[in-house]
Amino acid sequence: MATSTVADPRPTEHFFWSIKSGVVESERGVIKQKAGAKVRELREMGVYPSGGPQYFPFARADPLDLMIPLAYRAESKPSEGGLTKTEIGRRIQADTAPHGPSPNWWKKEWERHLERLKKLSPEEYSRWYDFRKKIRELEREYDYDGSGMKEKDGRKGSISWPIKALRRWANGYLAQPWNPTYRMPTEEEVAEYLKNPKEHLSEGDKKLWSKLVSKKAL
Repeated sequence: MATSTVADPRPTEHFFWSIKSGVVESERGVIKQKAGAKVRELREMGVYPSGGPQYFPFARADPLDLMIPLAYRAESKPSEGGLTKTEIGRRIQADTAPHGPSPNWWKKEWERHLERLKKLSPEEYSRWYDFRKKIRELEREYDYDGSGMKEKDGRKGSISWPIKALRRWANGYLAQPWNPTYRMPTEEEVAEYLKNPKEHLSEGDKKLWSKLVSKKAL
């Protein structure tokens, strides 16, 4: 903390304070560079650099399937069978509770849906949709939300290493199926991730695996 004043100037203090400030800024710059390099490295590997989409595997119904027909009704007036945005959110929440999305979830998801329709051909969209369904069903089977996000009541399921491994290599395609950086894993690759997950986990998850799991088979 600098204590020098106009009445009591302390040049030396200013000098060292300036050096310290410069070091801090330099360290921040290095951290940002390292973070940027890590993101580029992951993308080159075909790994999505952030968390993947949440599919609410424990919801009573698939929110996406509920959203699509309801959201189109927002384009019409209530007198013509249309729905308000509030009503759409309320219906989705009611039909997926207690482990579904919040009433506002659909607004961002609708934007993502329209982006997929714009950037994908009907065949490409169908391919993505079927793969998404498969991932959601596997998450239900393995009792784990692969997005890593807890729902409001804490429902998430115990850690599933197979799903963690699968999601690591599938999240890019699930989030951006039009992006050539990310491709859809083949059936053989999916089977491999599920059978031998440890080999396909992130470095962070490998450390967590070593900490939580014994040497017994997964």
